[in-house]
Amino acid sequence: EARRNLEELVKALSKTKVGSNKLALIGVEKKSVVCGLAGILSNVDKRAAIITMFGLIGIKDHQIYMGGDVDLAKLLIGEEGAILIAGTGSICFSKSAGVEKRIGGYGYVLGDEGSGFYIGKLALQAALDDEYQHGTPFILTDKLCELLNITSIDQAIKQFYSGGIKPPAIAKITPFVFEAAFKHNDSRCKYIIERATEELAKHIARAVEGSSKPAFPIYLIGGLFKNENASAFIEMIRQQVPYAHGLEFVNIADDNIAMRV
Repeated sequence: EARRNLEELVKALSKTKVGSNKLALIGVEKKSVVCGLAGILSNVDKRAAIITMFGLIGIKDHQIYMGGDVDLAKLLIGEEGAILIAGTGSICFSKSAGVEKRIGGYGYVLGDEGSGFYIGKLALQAALDDEYQHGTPFILTDKLCELLNITSIDQAIKQFYSGGIKPPAIAKITPFVFEAAFKHNDSRCKYIIERATEELAKHIARAVEGSSKPAFPIYLIGGLFKNENASAFIEMIRQQVPYAHGLEFVNIADDNIAMRV
């Protein structure tokens, strides 16, 4: 999937005109590519594939910088601040009182609290509770079956543990949980969103621990901060962080992070 995405990107770049003279990228003498990609530091095959594909449009090995997406994002932090990434997974990095911290980011089995996967998982649990315990009907059960390409929600158990349903597929449930919570005022989906904000607030509380910086900046990245209810979601997180000096949430989820850095 990563290779297909990169191939599409390179094809698009080959037709792009750049600079004040609107030259084709392949004809620009001095050029460079900065890649901030998940898994890049541990995946030699991915690095080789990137070099090969960019080579097709005249970009040489020495013109390519490759780093982790998180390493690139960390460059946004000044002397004190934090980055909270919440998409399929979740992780927080911070600098405070001269100390660098990493909070979370252990993957969907060991961590990723408050993430898209976490929200989707809780929605699946609610649907399964309805199926097996005959509780209050869950508003998203039919939508979950449609998204996961199953005919009944109990099939999700075997599909997930056999690898038929991947974590990103479960994370795609998240927008529908937000919609049910904020638009339809569904109590169970509201509870799921509240659980997610509690977990992300814990990340931030650990990030600011030991700091006395006023308006401590928190840069927000990831799909959870892109939906139309992001402002309300962020405010819910803010209200749960006991930091007396105030927090400044900077939502850059829709920005081009590499260009901002």
